[in-house]
Amino acid sequence: MGRIVKIVKDAIYGYVDLPDYILPLVDHPSFQRLRFVKQEALAYLVYPGANHARFAHALGARYLARLFLR
Repeated sequence: MGRIVKIVKDAIYGYVDLPDYILPLVDHPSFQRLRFVKQEALAYLVYPGANHARFAHALGARYLARLFLR
């Protein structure tokens, strides 16, 4: 396992750690593009507080997968 080098705040799971071997994947432009892909289609126009981007979803899914594998 890698050492923890970054901690990010997730809206659902709180603080999520990112080990050093994950950072090149998260920093890749293809992964960063997920910040601008919305999950709620046009609902964010009606509910401006809704921030459900695929980027946050991917980090949360990685966190859950890690918990499951443990």
